[in-house]
Amino acid sequence: MKNSAQNTKANFRYIKHLIARKTKLTMMKRSKLYLVLFCSLYTTSLRCYGQAQATAVANKEQQAVDQLRIANNAADDTYYIFNHRYSGVKGTPFLSQYWQKADLRLQSDKVMKDVPIKYNIMENKLVALRKEGDSIILASGLVKEFILHDMTFKPLMEPVDKLYRRYSFVQDSKIVDAYFEVLSEGKEVVLLKRVKKNMTRATQEVSYNTGSNADQILAKTEYYVFASNGKAGTVKLSRKGLEKALEQVGVVNITGLSNSVIVSSEKELVSAFQLIARR
Repeated sequence: MKNSAQNTKANFRYIKHLIARKTKLTMMKRSKLYLVLFCSLYTTSLRCYGQAQATAVANKEQQAVDQLRIANNAADDTYYIFNHRYSGVKGTPFLSQYWQKADLRLQSDKVMKDVPIKYNIMENKLVALRKEGDSIILASGLVKEFILHDMTFKPLMEPVDKLYRRYSFVQDSKIVDAYFEVLSEGKEVVLLKRVKKNMTRATQEVSYNTGSNADQILAKTEYYVFASNGKAGTVKLSRKGLEKALEQVGVVNITGLSNSVIVSSEKELVSAFQLIARR
């Protein structure tokens, strides 16, 4: 930024010198020189403004994470450099392998904006980036929900905001405790999406092209309904699957779906849920 300003000053002095010379300059030549000077000044100002904006954003993110670190109890303030457990493994334990900005809502309802995070699904931990190579694992239960500015699809270069909220319930005699994506909210029940990840070990029969020579992390998507009474149920991608799940969690007085409603995708599931759960 300093070099750009110095170059602009040098150009300005040179052009001013040319204009001030007693040699005969046509009006057109003078206009061209002034135009060159204006373009140089304009380009430099844009470059300086962009650098200043980038610095301000970086400082803002750093301040947010520093405040988050203070909120994170000292006992759980663990620095996260690299987990060698996943070295050489195909796939990632994180929701996304990239750092993504998120607005975190703490248990105190304090909101920390634009914090670069990763969600380790396999270990159910949020990791915040302080600076390159210096991250912290957030204390369990510190963040009750967060809005992730997902850049995966980037429609029109704008991030897709996704709400993730922590839920804990018993399912098939096991405690489920994780961050779920909130797809839709009704009066008595919410529709949730959970991405589970598990590691599969390498097989030995790779010479016959019947196995894999590396451990892999595989993802599986599950859908749930969670009622205000604390009950939860898994949802199959079908019309009857949705209605059955709602009945299991005790949501009564709902209007059933007509047979013409098809539920075979996530988008159709959300639409069907909104038809019956928001009434």
